[in-house]
Amino acid sequence: MTAERHGGAAEPAEYRTVARPAVVETVIRRSRFITHVQPVRDREEAEAWIAEVAARHARATHNVPAYIVGLRGEVRWCSDDGEPAGTAGRPVLEVLEREGLTRVAVVVTRYFGGVKLGAAGLVRAYAGCCAAGIAAAMPVTCTRGRRLVVPVPYVHYGAVRHVLEGEGALILDERFAEQATLEVWVPDSRVAALRDRLVELTAGAVRPEEGGHEYRIWPPPRPAFAPGGGTGP
Repeated sequence: MTAERHGGAAEPAEYRTVARPAVVETVIRRSRFITHVQPVRDREEAEAWIAEVAARHARATHNVPAYIVGLRGEVRWCSDDGEPAGTAGRPVLEVLEREGLTRVAVVVTRYFGGVKLGAAGLVRAYAGCCAAGIAAAMPVTCTRGRRLVVPVPYVHYGAVRHVLEGEGALILDERFAEQATLEVWVPDSRVAALRDRLVELTAGAVRPEEGGHEYRIWPPPRPAFAPGGGTGP
């Protein structure tokens, strides 16, 4: 998931979304359910992706869509796509709402297997399939922060880098010429303190230059522990 630049004064400090697309398949009483999950930026992208999934599964009995978009989740939509009213689209949307997600679209595709599930069974099936898809897509928090350009004389490079890493800055790029230049991203809540600390640490030799605002996944997901003392991918 890439960073997105913004500049509105009323933007939220953070929002929750999914880190990646996911597809999860489940069989429930002979019906085949395929849950598709996609991070999206806006309504247009969500609707285009939903249409693409429906076209890819045109022979399916139902393609049940839902999405939430807007930095604050202002736009929400779902459809039962031919299932009994309230048994499919709404349960899918409620999973997204319960997880506090936005900028996400879901389609749960159903190939009917000949056994009716009943209203309660449909609600459980669609909600459960959506929850499994969301888990596979990795819910994450995107935090509003600022990009900084930090010119650093080499005599201060080690100390500055140590401070940046300790403050949770994401180092995006490093260039080395007459002095080092680091491009970093820092959460809004830490920009002022980090700037002051670098100025004090280097007696004014390092003064970060502030760039635009961006949302990024932060804090970064921790790597999963793997048996044998290593970490997962």
